[in-house]
Amino acid sequence: MVKIVRAAVLVFALVMAAGPARGSELFDQLKREYLDKAGVELVAGTEKFPFVTEHDRIDGVNANPGDIDLFLYMFRKEFGKYPPELLRLSGLKRIVFCSDLLHGGGRRSGVAVSDNATVYLNVRSGVFSERFRRKLMHHEFFHIIDFASFGLDEDTEWEALNAPGIAYSPATATAAGHGPSSDVTHPAAGFLTRYSMADAREDKAELFSNLMFNDLQARDLVKRDNVLAAKVALLKARLLKFCPQLDDGFWARAIQF
Repeated sequence: MVKIVRAAVLVFALVMAAGPARGSELFDQLKREYLDKAGVELVAGTEKFPFVTEHDRIDGVNANPGDIDLFLYMFRKEFGKYPPELLRLSGLKRIVFCSDLLHGGGRRSGVAVSDNATVYLNVRSGVFSERFRRKLMHHEFFHIIDFASFGLDEDTEWEALNAPGIAYSPATATAAGHGPSSDVTHPAAGFLTRYSMADAREDKAELFSNLMFNDLQARDLVKRDNVLAAKVALLKARLLKFCPQLDDGFWARAIQF
């Protein structure tokens, strides 16, 4: 994956879909809830594409109602883990549920954009596993948190945790003949997934998403890999400083879902 400055993405091949969406009872309920409790607007069926700045171009189409509702059942559970204070502190303003998401010339499953404080989520059903789709939400939201708490500077403290001789590289993150993978395969000491080897931002987002999803394989690896354990400790310490509600109790509740 090519490293980008103001948008962070997961890259996977998608099946094309089109059609405007209409609001559903579930969507209307969640839209009111998130606007009231955290000032976050949920958007479906009304987004104007493309979104273009000097840095980025985000393109897509408004997804069909069935795909949106199926995705919302997962979204309600996963985003329901977050305290409203974290959502507010992150500066997240909008979550757009769409289809045929494009960025940087490629199809995307999700994109987090700091320019408009928006997370775009591709809700096309039948393309990804439920496991991947649940992790994706946390991955993209973490990019928003990371930008709000750390900015766009290089994270030398994080990179210093890597084992000697390990360097981030989009080429390393891509297996031969395949795109970047978010499967937990432990490709090297200190890394849960091959995708996490692209750069520090993706590394942090991949680790966070697996912690939030309660991936049992990931938890076992953290116990056996000292570099991963150090990264988890630093990540949790930073998040606690950013939002005091992300304490030990928060993490204990997150893995009960």
